[in-house]
Amino acid sequence: MHPVCRLHASCWLSTYLAIFGEIAISQPALVQHMTVSPQGISIQSLYRSYRDGSLIVNRQYQRKLVWTVAEKQKLIDSILKDYPLPLFLLAEKPTTEPGQPAKLEVIDGMQRLNAIFSYIEHAFLVDGKCFNTDEFARARQAADRGDFEIFPAEVERLSAQKCADLLDYQLPVTSFPGQLWVLRRG
Repeated sequence: MHPVCRLHASCWLSTYLAIFGEIAISQPALVQHMTVSPQGISIQSLYRSYRDGSLIVNRQYQRKLVWTVAEKQKLIDSILKDYPLPLFLLAEKPTTEPGQPAKLEVIDGMQRLNAIFSYIEHAFLVDGKCFNTDEFARARQAADRGDFEIFPAEVERLSAQKCADLLDYQLPVTSFPGQLWVLRRG
């Protein structure tokens, strides 16, 4: 993502309206003055949010998981080749519990996040290789708890360097204050 890339909120709203239909804005005056800048968030960081329950999906407007294994493999291959990915959109949902981090609601990017997390969790191979959970303690702990099954030892693992590169990959993410947006299916 280019460091000076900025997206004006009204442009984002126009695009989102064209794709998803109606958007109700609880504080429309703020939108006129809001400029949103994408930031990079590592796959490792978002996986941690996913595993600790602070990355959430609202099924009221998210479609079902529809990507094929081949589509997921192509995405992982793109990440491993360090190709840029499209922007992920998240809404920050404040928590009512003191000391707890805000939750992040996935607005756009659920299919891509599912592909990434399911590769880490051994749902499929890319070029005959699986992610090496021994290179990522959080995933290893999830497997040890029985959250997912790892491939047998005979299945070739991604190298330590490739695992590190995947986990360090910076996803382009824009987070909006959750109280500003109320999305409805169009």
